[in-house]
Amino acid sequence: MREQTTDDTRTNLDYSDSKSKNDGGIGEAEAEAIVQQKAQREAQAEAKELQDGLSEAIGNGLLEIEAFNDRVLIRIRERGSFGSGRAELKQELLPILKMIAGALNQRAAR
Repeated sequence: MREQTTDDTRTNLDYSDSKSKNDGGIGEAEAEAIVQQKAQREAQAEAKELQDGLSEAIGNGLLEIEAFNDRVLIRIRERGSFGSGRAELKQELLPILKMIAGALNQRAAR
């Protein structure tokens, strides 16, 4: 006869089923890779949609948009963003920020 105790103060429970360890399913590393690949594909699709919505600003050299791993990176070119030695944004940048906000709001509304 064996006695098994449990620690009811633990916040995470470990579950393992001896039957499922070698049942031909995918392992944890493969599952994580699949999830990561899916996130990368979604980020690439989102970046493409943002590029389409902000194509004018991108064409003018004001923005760059790229998918980076599972994230979308919007890079605002620093030329024209700040005056020399200044910490305040130039007023000319506000329409670009509004364009970015509009494109992001459209994505969030879906």
